[in-house]
Amino acid sequence: METLTNAHGYFDLGLFTEAWETLDALPVKVRESRDAFEMRLRILDATERWEKRQFLAEGLIEI
Repeated sequence: METLTNAHGYFDLGLFTEAWETLDALPVKVRESRDAFEMRLRILDATERWEKRQFLAEGLIEI
């Protein structure tokens, strides 16, 4: 999953928008994987977008 690895790299560099956009470009099966959801949660934590994080986390619980 090279693209997921790229998203992690962007995140590590503090390029949160690029990391999010990389996740958006993933094939649906990968984009909806637990790893991708967890990366999105990390991005939302880092950008302090608490309401969106809570909404996404509730969806993760159902997976």
